[in-house]
Amino acid sequence: MGDLRRITERYRLDKLEGSSEGGSVFRGVDLETGRTVAVELIDRMGAEEPRERFAESARALQSLDHPGLPRVLDFGFTNAGSAFLVSEYLHGTPFADFAGAAPGRVLSLLLLVVDGLEALASRGMAHGGLVPESLLVTPGDEGEQVKILALGSVGPGPLDLRVFGRLACRMLRVQVEPEVGIPLEVAVELQDIEALRLFLDAASKGDPTGRYPTYAHARTALRRSLFGAGRGAEMRSETIVHPPDGMAEEAGTLPDLSELQTQVFPPPEEELEGEVPEEDLTPTQVIPPSELPAVPPAPVPVAARSLRKRLPLIAGLAAAALAAAVAFPLLLRSHPEAVEAPRPAPPSAVPAPVPASLPPSPRPPLVPEETAPVVTPNPAPEELAGRLSRALEKGDLRATGAAVAMAEGAAGLPADLEKNLARARRALAISSRLAQAQKGGDPLEVIRQAAALLQEVPRASRAAGQREKAAVTVEREADAAIEEGRFDAALDRLEGLRKVWPERSGLGERLDRVAAERRADQDLEALLAAAVRDEKAGKPLDALQRLAGARPNPRWSARFQETRQRLEIQAAELDRKPPELALRGTEPAYEKGKTGVAPLRVTDDAGVKAVEGWARAEGGAWVKVTVRHLNGADYALEVPPEVHRNRNVEFYAVATDASGHTGQLGSAESPRRMKRKGWIERVFGREKE
Repeated sequence: MGDLRRITERYRLDKLEGSSEGGSVFRGVDLETGRTVAVELIDRMGAEEPRERFAESARALQSLDHPGLPRVLDFGFTNAGSAFLVSEYLHGTPFADFAGAAPGRVLSLLLLVVDGLEALASRGMAHGGLVPESLLVTPGDEGEQVKILALGSVGPGPLDLRVFGRLACRMLRVQVEPEVGIPLEVAVELQDIEALRLFLDAASKGDPTGRYPTYAHARTALRRSLFGAGRGAEMRSETIVHPPDGMAEEAGTLPDLSELQTQVFPPPEEELEGEVPEEDLTPTQVIPPSELPAVPPAPVPVAARSLRKRLPLIAGLAAAALAAAVAFPLLLRSHPEAVEAPRPAPPSAVPAPVPASLPPSPRPPLVPEETAPVVTPNPAPEELAGRLSRALEKGDLRATGAAVAMAEGAAGLPADLEKNLARARRALAISSRLAQAQKGGDPLEVIRQAAALLQEVPRASRAAGQREKAAVTVEREADAAIEEGRFDAALDRLEGLRKVWPERSGLGERLDRVAAERRADQDLEALLAAAVRDEKAGKPLDALQRLAGARPNPRWSARFQETRQRLEIQAAELDRKPPELALRGTEPAYEKGKTGVAPLRVTDDAGVKAVEGWARAEGGAWVKVTVRHLNGADYALEVPPEVHRNRNVEFYAVATDASGHTGQLGSAESPRRMKRKGWIERVFGREKE
């Protein structure tokens, strides 16, 4: 793989996908296999040591078979001093598009990123340039998968978890400077906020001695923030591993962190097995305050700045406990599937001083933001009926939840209010299922639940937006499958979309496109198969003629180009001699006023591609005339009256074969002759002596 010529011969670079100071990434085609690939060109490597380091890293990447990493297919160096890395070409959604999405989904994707980084670390490598733009979310056999791109930059270096913390903060829209702070809209959807905050702080900043968490701690913290540590379980103190002093910044060194310890952090994933009961994994479950698990304050870390970091969190937990105590007596009288617990009020901008230890505070269960009810003194039934009617009419599910909470336990409600209450409960239950579908990352279920919610509350604009976004996700997945020729997968996604949203605009056109692309693929496959049969039969010219009008799509273009090249080589090997031309019979003649015909026989060792002729009346100018193919090797050169003008004619003919060889009968300098018949020839049908 040593030079640029080899790259351009094997890999055709079709499109520049991106570039940076370090190099460029192209979409290309492997002409040996016809496969679409990604070719990353890394700018000049310079000294021999960086070249050896790149080759060592590339070989290590080739040995990795991990779902979080694209498969590395080839690598090498160019004469210009650049290195190149060839990997599989992927379709998917940029990871940056998920910034600010449902926290549960973001954390689930970040867990997949941790797996990929750990796979690199297992080979002694780090990515070094981890940003949302270097990650791609792709469909997989077992659901979504996050692929780590830009592998040409990997090598020995600092731990990727140092930048992973910043990446996680950016995706969750969490404040990093001057302190890590979890927004309320993120906190209410998580089960263990403190585990997440501790990890983000440690991963993004470390501590003054340069200590950072491990991949095991990252996985544990993210999973605890999603599912908690089980009912009644407490946050336990554990050590996080770190490099020894000075090693963290040493270039080209990947420290062994397995034996080193620092401060407070949740234990690795393996210690959580068997702690989380199945029933605790249902986020919408409503638990009476008396049964809520206590969340003890985290142990005070050695660093003095840690207490200052925890003050906003402690104030937020206290506010959450107060809101839960006020709202639960009302909410527990309603149906659990219809009314969810209230969101905690945000902490004040400047929290009041708090003691070093607070009593345990209940953590509110996960609730959709728009359905969290606002509790106010119960109004009169007539006023309540008006509020509920207006909330349903406007599509305001937050106000709808509040009205339902106010109505619970009231007696003697009007019939129209009871009817609207039943409708409101159905809408709130659907809203809860919609939130769970979003968290689960199932776009078809999101569409199904959003459609059900819009049927109950037509002006629920947020549900309409969620349905549209989910439909776009399904359509993108289908389009990517079509581009890759996976028509069954594309059809499966679009048929699923049609079941949950049959009136979706443009859906019919996409289904028609799948059918058309499938037919086109079948036609191209049949055409290529026929050309290959001609090739095996030793008829390259017939095969080339078949392929002459074909317009293959990008998936087939490489195979067609390769087949044409083989056929042209075969034709050249068979066609070594130029065509031969001769007159059939004696010198031709014509009758006055009629077209003169010169019968020709044209032969070639492979096949004749074209025969052309020129003629003129004696003393006139040369004119191109028609040469008709009669049958087999027989042709006829025709000289019309307007060319011969009843005078003797001069003519010549040129034949060309598929290899470009030419043969002639006569020439402009030495033409053949065609006479006009006299009256004797016309009477006796023979030439005048």
